[in-house]
Amino acid sequence: MKKSLFIIRFLIIFIILFSLNSCKDDVVTTPEEEALLGDSSLPYHWKTWMGHIPDSLYLSQITILGSHDAGADKSSAKDEVGWPEWHYVICHDFHFKNQLKLGVRWFDIRLYYHDGGALSIHHGTYYLNKNFDDILRWSIDFLQDYPQETVILMLKQEHSNESAAEFGRAVYHKMENHGLSHFYLDYKVPTLGEVRGKIVIVRKFDNQLGKDFGVYFY
Repeated sequence: MKKSLFIIRFLIIFIILFSLNSCKDDVVTTPEEEALLGDSSLPYHWKTWMGHIPDSLYLSQITILGSHDAGADKSSAKDEVGWPEWHYVICHDFHFKNQLKLGVRWFDIRLYYHDGGALSIHHGTYYLNKNFDDILRWSIDFLQDYPQETVILMLKQEHSNESAAEFGRAVYHKMENHGLSHFYLDYKVPTLGEVRGKIVIVRKFDNQLGKDFGVYFY
């Protein structure tokens, strides 16, 4: 009887461990490549999880892993942020590119507007050693490698006071430079099937451009 219970327990543990492992992608990125971003080795890779979700589901019906203040990772901000501000500014152990590999798909992106239309990534007063062009390029590169996924960028103005019209023009111009075909800009919540391989724009500023510019988030 005891032997049978032991075998049953062993099988249950084996099934649980096998199931957890099967949910994760095979590791493709080497530790050396991850070290280039200043991160420690990733605990897992989950780069294709949206491929298992039906096209017919709206994004609002899917629990999506999100990243608060996504640009505030310790590796890219350590040269700009001193002690004790570090604990108030840094939000993540992993770089934006590695957050994508970990399965994050909704990103809180905070943009500082510079004269001339340049847009840098900030957390309050702190520049985080990356710009909006970087975020767009990394997102597009990821989606070209994993076209079954989508990336949602929630955009807001941070620590600058430009008008919504001028700020919006700068954001839209950057997207145009990368190709508007990479973006979903309709003013409605899409199904996953509509946005696979695309960046979904969610705005935290008014649309004063007179053209489709994504969903407004209150």
